Amino acid sequence: MRLTEEGWFNFLSYGDPGIISVGRLPLELCKIIGSSTSLIRMRHDYALKSMHKHRLRPAHFGMLPISIDLGRVVQQRDNHLSFFFYENVVFGGWIQTVIKTDNSGNELWVATFHVSSAPEAKRYAKKHGIIRPEKW
Repeated sequence: MRLTEEGWFNFLSYGDPGIISVGRLPLELCKIIGSSTSLIRMRHDYALKSMHKHRLRPAHFGMLPISIDLGRVVQQRDNHLSFFFYENVVFGGWIQTVIKTDNSGNELWVATFHVSSAPEAKRYAKKHGIIRPEKW
């Protein structure tokens, strides 16, 4: 079940629980980064870092699972996948989400979540190649 904006607000404000599930990675993408699980999780402290460092609001966090489900995918490192999603209705820009698997391949974590740009999305695609195009 996806968190509502209120759910994100409560997670960000109170950190209860300290870790949440943000979605599932398709199995074909799990294989690429060597993950034995498809469940993607996010720690409260990282969500706070994203808010403060990248000036995100709770409303942005609702885009996190959408970017994973529908975004362009590139592999920047062996155990990392970057998702780029262009949202033009509310925020009018690119969202980048990076997920990574731990060294054992037993866990998937949100490693980066922030607003990006068209040149950045283009640069990643050119440098690393596109594994999955955007799903419009």
